[in-house]
Amino acid sequence: MDVKVSFLRESLAREQEHEPLFSYPRLAVQDARSLQPPPKESAVVMLITPTAEGISTVLVKRANRGDVHGGQLAFPGGKLEAGETHLEAALREMEEEVGLHANQIEILGQLSPVYIPPSHFVVQPIVAWLPALHNWRIQPNEIDEVLIAPLNQFQYHLREHRSVLRHDGSKFDVIGFPVGSHFLWGATAMMVHEFVQKTFNE
Repeated sequence: MDVKVSFLRESLAREQEHEPLFSYPRLAVQDARSLQPPPKESAVVMLITPTAEGISTVLVKRANRGDVHGGQLAFPGGKLEAGETHLEAALREMEEEVGLHANQIEILGQLSPVYIPPSHFVVQPIVAWLPALHNWRIQPNEIDEVLIAPLNQFQYHLREHRSVLRHDGSKFDVIGFPVGSHFLWGATAMMVHEFVQKTFNE
């Protein structure tokens, strides 16, 4: 696969940026990968694109199919298939979910992976540059909508939000960011926070 990977591969990876957004205890990725059975591996693409509101990122609202992450905001991506690398899986899932092909973007690097206890996944975020907004072709079984969020709104807007766990109806406080009428929290919020802390605050 012919892709260009810039300095971001090294300079953005720092897992400690995730800790301010922990809503429940999480193992470090290296510890999670030593569990038995080991976590499933997945990858997502954090698309960075210029808009009238400034440099923005592309989020998707996952279809609510009754699974643990249904209805949540996320980046395009999914589980690795046999023999795939994280990058290959992220690009395949991106094309399947929103119709964006690998030759339309430039790979910049990667952020720190995140362990997600409820679904027992480790997610590797890939960062990519999208030169212009795309005519999205959404996979309706997977995605409800695409949202474009200016990155400057994530600099100083961490909020606490009461969420509902779908399976048992219990409520708990999560930390994240308001995005229009939605709320971004969990692994995707950690990835955004890491990217913003590195690119805007240094």
